[in-house]
This record gives sequence, structure tokens and C-alpha cells, in this order.
Amino acid sequence: MPILNMNGKQIAPCIISKVKHALKTSNRNKFNDKKCSRHYWDQTCETIGKLNGKTNGEIEKAKKLFGQYIV
Repeated sequence: MPILNMNGKQIAPCIISKVKHALKTSNRNKFNDKKCSRHYWDQTCETIGKLNGKTNGEIEKAKKLFGQYIV
């Protein structure tokens, strides 16, 4: 089942995998070359974080990892 962002559009699965790793809900990061904007990353962190019961602090921490995952 696809995960949708706040606008009802499907989030790219490869970005979801990076965000899950940044949120520590996955122990494996699927390294790929998929790029995204900072806004897209932040929205995905919010969506995936809330779906996984992460605190606002944990979500903010993951947002700060943008540069580490998207190069």
C-alpha cells in the first residue's frame, strides 16, 4: 500500500526508506541516487514519523539529517 503525503500524493519509496533509516525505524538504509528537495524530505519525515509514533523531537532530528542522506 503506498504511503501518501499531506497532499494525497504517493511518496517515493526510495525516499521513504532513507527517512525510515533516519528515524531509526529501519536498521537498513537502501543507498540509492534518488534526490529530493528539503521541503519534500521534511514532509516525508513528518508523515513517516507520525505513522511510526515518533516524537516531535525525533522527527526534527531526522529532518536535520537531510544533508547526510541526500547528497
